[in-house]
Amino acid sequence: MTYCIKSECPSPKNPSTARQCLACGSELLLRDRYRVSGALGKGGFGATFLAHDEGLPGCPPCVIKQLHPTAESPHVMQMARELFAREAKILGKIGNHPQLPRLLDYFEAHTDFFLVQEYIHGATLQKEVKTRGSFSEAGTKQFLSEVLPVMQYIHRNQVIHRDIKPANLIRRDADKRLVLIDFGAVKDKVNPVKSTEESGHTALTAYAVGTPGYAPPEQMAMRPVYASDIYAIGVTCLYLLTAKSPKEMSYDPQSGEILWQQHVKVSDHFAGVLSKMLDISVRHRYSSADAILRDLDLEPYLDSLAQNMAIPTTAPKDVEPSSQPSFNSDETASILGLDDSQAGVSPSARMAAAIRARRERRQNTRPSPIAPRRSSSNLLSSSSSQSGPFSGNGK
Repeated sequence: MTYCIKSECPSPKNPSTARQCLACGSELLLRDRYRVSGALGKGGFGATFLAHDEGLPGCPPCVIKQLHPTAESPHVMQMARELFAREAKILGKIGNHPQLPRLLDYFEAHTDFFLVQEYIHGATLQKEVKTRGSFSEAGTKQFLSEVLPVMQYIHRNQVIHRDIKPANLIRRDADKRLVLIDFGAVKDKVNPVKSTEESGHTALTAYAVGTPGYAPPEQMAMRPVYASDIYAIGVTCLYLLTAKSPKEMSYDPQSGEILWQQHVKVSDHFAGVLSKMLDISVRHRYSSADAILRDLDLEPYLDSLAQNMAIPTTAPKDVEPSSQPSFNSDETASILGLDDSQAGVSPSARMAAAIRARRERRQNTRPSPIAPRRSSSNLLSSSSSQSGPFSGNGK
């Protein structure tokens, strides 16, 4: 089947070999090579379609995004052209990452603008949860270990995604890796679009970008920062753990924060990580993906590090070495945030001080206990027993 992309077409479905729409007479082959086979979604400024590239052997599938300005005045068309070129530039810059779709082509036709991207075969996380049920804590941490490095890459390129949610994360069939899609809402921090007051443009720029519930307040106020993506990832974690969208959860009427604690059962440590990701205040929220990864990587070792503090630095010759993992005290103290003024202290004392400092910082954050406390060793054993990301309570 060939699909006509004209919004006013009364009957968009056509035979697979047709070159002109039987209903409205429009040309069906875009750029004389892309044959659209169906619609994937529609938004306020355009639509997304599944197509096949007949200019390549095998006619591989691709995704075509159409930007259709709501007005055709020269002023609005020029603004649309600038936004289109900016998005194409950003996608071209970041599209060489294995977990991001590649930009294949972009062009203008009549009063529409088109972006052609790699098609990702697979199911979204939203569909995955609806099909198999909610994730376990271990599965949610696995999700973070997959998606946070992608965030690191995007943010290093000075780009804010602004629409992270389960429906925009696809688990690719070929290698089961998560792929982040839909960069229509990206914001380039290097060359941001001028504000409405500065430019006078309102038709395409003066609106909040993002999905309600997943976008934090500063983003809905059109002031997104890198931490805005962190908040959206935190809300996505809640969806994975509960199979509930943010609209299904209550909010604090004073602060606007999601009252998620009653819906999930996770360790104290992970609850603290989630709380910091979901903080309404940008000042108190994680500012980078790196900081979250450090906190998650460190958790299993907190108890074993503390136990090592009681072990003499030089063991008797007739005693076998400890089976505990060995740690470089300087590296550990650095990871834990110990001040360099402790340089003259013994390695064991430095690690002990580092752990104490970290625990004090955790205690000073807002309370997040929502489940009986479990030690790191218990958490590891329970995590390792999971056969996958799901808790077995599939719906």
